[in-house]
Amino acid sequence: MNVKQLFLHRIRYNAKFQLRVISLIIDWIIALYLIVPPLLIGGYQYVQLWKQPPTWFVFIILPIVLLVIKLVGSVGNNRFFIEGADQLFILHRDRWYKGIMRYGLVYSFFIRFVIVTVICGIFAPWFYAQLGYNGLQFASLVVGGTVYIWIEKIVNDFIGFKFKGWMFYLIQIPLTLFGILLFIGGGYLITNFPWIASGASLLMLLLIPLVGRWRLAWQGTFYEQIDKELEMKTRLLSLIMMQVDDKKKPTKRRRALLFRKSNRLFRKYTPIKGVAECLIKAFIRDGKQVRLYLQCIIPVCGAMFLIPVFAKWILFGVVFIILNIWMRVWTKNALKADFLQLFSISDRFKSDVMELTSYWLASPGLLLVSGVIGAVTWGWFGLFLTMIGTSGIHYGLNKWY
Repeated sequence: MNVKQLFLHRIRYNAKFQLRVISLIIDWIIALYLIVPPLLIGGYQYVQLWKQPPTWFVFIILPIVLLVIKLVGSVGNNRFFIEGADQLFILHRDRWYKGIMRYGLVYSFFIRFVIVTVICGIFAPWFYAQLGYNGLQFASLVVGGTVYIWIEKIVNDFIGFKFKGWMFYLIQIPLTLFGILLFIGGGYLITNFPWIASGASLLMLLLIPLVGRWRLAWQGTFYEQIDKELEMKTRLLSLIMMQVDDKKKPTKRRRALLFRKSNRLFRKYTPIKGVAECLIKAFIRDGKQVRLYLQCIIPVCGAMFLIPVFAKWILFGVVFIILNIWMRVWTKNALKADFLQLFSISDRFKSDVMELTSYWLASPGLLLVSGVIGAVTWGWFGLFLTMIGTSGIHYGLNKWY
């Protein structure tokens, strides 16, 4: 086995590992009902953007587009697939160690190129319709953006290896802000002076071997690179396991951040409403659940400004189903708490608590999404009309099922 075969073996092993992690949450049923339909709707809408650019394109400005490209293109870090066991053999053989590192740089550049190409391709209809981009300008944006972000990631790794604690953030934050401004400035250069920008992109390609040799010359970063590799390998798994971790970290806050002075959420107090109130407050005070809730609702609200009317209602129906199922599953799991197991609670009581809790937890998100649909489609009148209609339908369906 040579260096190339070893590196390809580790890439295949990592791909299989990530697929197994993804299979924990996405099976063929979820893919068929929740992933394939949005892809089909998105593909159809993308074709329509090329055929007939919408009028709302004029409200999108170049700095925002470039900022999105920069942030999405910067997702993740460079991968070298160095493992802890390499210290027994590969670390002491410079040709093997630098060979793996060299392949890692090439692999990271290719992955970065794919990400930047995809995100630029998504915005391609806007670039063509609003700015009149041609093939040269688009190629300059993709190539220049890829090289720039790839080099920036290596510089960030260098800063992370050399500085720790507050010194790292003191240097990292200004450099990150400056990097965003420089990237946006490069986008303006491509827009207004395409030939100069294309020449600059070609010159940036010459920096790749120079920066690569500089990265290979680093000393004393092997063990820190192992920690980074392990973190990047298990990042998706950690994200999944974080949502099922039952251990609660102790907090120094003596008073709750929300509802700190509240007494009761319901005027008429019953045992069912008492338990439901405790569960509602527990959900709102759980930062992870609130973050997931916002990550589900906010992108959907943003999508309502971009997709056609029929797709708005399809997406709203999907969100309606997912949000209600999620709240009911969360409530069902919360009712299995240890302190509640001390009491003899009937199944009917649990069902009533689940119905009331899931209704109040799902209502804010559904009202917000429906309000956005109404405001975008019919103006202020539609805002109130859709919110009232959604509230009634949600209440009726919640009673029914």
